[in-house]
Amino acid sequence: LPIMLTMGIVGYLLELARVSGMEVLQFAGLILPHGVIEIPAVVIATAAILNAGIMMVTTTPGKTVGEAWLTGNTEAIRVMVGIVLPLLMIAAMVEAWVTPQIALWLIH
Repeated sequence: LPIMLTMGIVGYLLELARVSGMEVLQFAGLILPHGVIEIPAVVIATAAILNAGIMMVTTTPGKTVGEAWLTGNTEAIRVMVGIVLPLLMIAAMVEAWVTPQIALWLIH
């Protein structure tokens, strides 16, 4: 759901930019630098949460539902802290420091 909402907002903003006369490449220059890092992070996070849910509802011999839940959530948290969080931090740095420079370059 979060990635669908994000893509909906990007589509809406793209249409607003088009109506106001902004070129599609200019808009892409504002979204893509950090989006290239952010989108895979969101997909990986979604996969980790989906895997945790699957582990909980799938019967595992020798494990109770609580143990399966704990194992799935532990793996999801490891993925979030080890992969997703660093990717989102890098994307935030790119959005804060690189994207404004690209925006200035594209506008002039």
